[in-house]
Amino acid sequence: MKRWLVKLALFLILGAIVNVAVAWGFALCAQHDSRPTAKCTTKSSAGLDGQGPPNYVASQWSTLGTQRITVSFFVVLHGNFTRASASFEEVVPPWALEFMDIAEVVGRTPRDIEESRTHTTLIDAHGWPCLALWGGMKLPHSGMAIYDSDGWAVPLLERHYWIIGLRSQSQPGKYSDIRSLPLRPIWPGFAINTLLYATILWLPFGALAVRRRRRIRRGLCPKCAYDLRGSPHDAAACPECGATK
Repeated sequence: MKRWLVKLALFLILGAIVNVAVAWGFALCAQHDSRPTAKCTTKSSAGLDGQGPPNYVASQWSTLGTQRITVSFFVVLHGNFTRASASFEEVVPPWALEFMDIAEVVGRTPRDIEESRTHTTLIDAHGWPCLALWGGMKLPHSGMAIYDSDGWAVPLLERHYWIIGLRSQSQPGKYSDIRSLPLRPIWPGFAINTLLYATILWLPFGALAVRRRRRIRRGLCPKCAYDLRGSPHDAAACPECGATK
């Protein structure tokens, strides 16, 4: 029983390692672009006259094994904010809401959360077949500032959360130069992927174990299939290859 549990734990650990490796592989290879193409899908949600929290624009870019979400705060004095193609809940998944720190969503006043108004929040999630890992960062708006009690402007910083930063260089209107390795699990996607990869890794060993048991039941050598029935060596080593049951 202990041996079986050790093997199970080993394959689960190997499955988790492969899971992380696959997610990081997508993170390294993904070509982020906000423009819709035949290989990706985009969604957006807007505030004011749209379907999102007031003064916020949320966008989602998705392709195989990759999802990028951005949320920014803007002040619009007149007219429509922007056209929304999806609701805010469709664009921003539940596991990302708290990280967005949008006061109107998490139930706090805007004064409690300065970064939601002074920074663009960006989240990258990766994994296959389910999204398994995510990480994010907050990019300061140019020209935006907050002030301390003495009236001095506090410099806004780029902040990283649950990522290993590889390259971070934002460009106006796009974020194609920002690349990182995510670290935070997405449940239950991480567990599903781990079980899938553990099963795939186990299959060759499982097939060998099944073949071994079938040969033993039929009175054959488990290694070379030599017929041991009626042989004086039935209970000992195989006379053909020396293997034991």
